[in-house]
Amino acid sequence: MCIRDRDPYLADVGGAEDPVVLREEVLNQATESATATSAAMKKERQQLKRQVSAHHAAIHRLAVSGTSTPATTAAIADLHDRIAAAERRIEELQDQIQQTDAERLTQEDVDAAFEDFDGVWNTLSPREQARSLALVVERIEFDATDSSISIQFHPTAIKALAYKRLEDAA
Repeated sequence: MCIRDRDPYLADVGGAEDPVVLREEVLNQATESATATSAAMKKERQQLKRQVSAHHAAIHRLAVSGTSTPATTAAIADLHDRIAAAERRIEELQDQIQQTDAERLTQEDVDAAFEDFDGVWNTLSPREQARSLALVVERIEFDATDSSISIQFHPTAIKALAYKRLEDAA
């Protein structure tokens, strides 16, 4: 979601220059992105758990069928391999979900990143300013019909900049 999507008149009334509005927008976009990413990973994890259960049931059916052929043995081995791969992916997803939750942007992160922004910005060279913008801004779109722009921020960039600022100060 972009700034313009929330308030189509934001650029026209100068709201994008209001630090409070900008902070809220950065936090909203980061929260939406983290929530969507986490939900997608949780959905995949749930699907994998169902697959693992189905594979276990198939192994049970093959084992109690009473036929011990090379094809049955190969099918059971293949199902075990699929279960192992799915369980590895479930662990990866769990780690990624925890990492996404741990990296979730907070109001404190946004406040820290915007603290003394003007002073820091003025000390940067034009090249450093351009690099900083590239790290924070994911996409900028111009709508010629209403002469407005929409800005999409990278979800974790503000937090990374805030931590870097804290590290530099220490």
